[in-house]
Amino acid sequence: MKAYIPNPSSPTHHRKPVHLVTDRALRYRANHPSVRPPKPRICAWCGSRRNVEVHHVNGHEEDTATENLAWACRSCNTKMGVIMKKARLGRRTRQFNPKAGAGARSL
Repeated sequence: MKAYIPNPSSPTHHRKPVHLVTDRALRYRANHPSVRPPKPRICAWCGSRRNVEVHHVNGHEEDTATENLAWACRSCNTKMGVIMKKARLGRRTRQFNPKAGAGARSL
């Protein structure tokens, strides 16, 4: 099944099919204001307000349904990812991690 993520700024209101979108783009789209969890930016697990990001409850970044999104601090989000991996739930993502010395340089 091919799912499309709506793009309100596009004249056709469609984006690439989800299976053609990179993990980085999915994370960017998950943080777009139109698909963020509705509650305050507080971690749903530990209550922290620091380093809070969008967590996908079912582990699939392409599922941007409101019921699938929650706020999680980076620590809890990472822990949940490990738990989901052990339970074989969700989808593994390819995180950008440049080799030492290959990152951005200041001008």
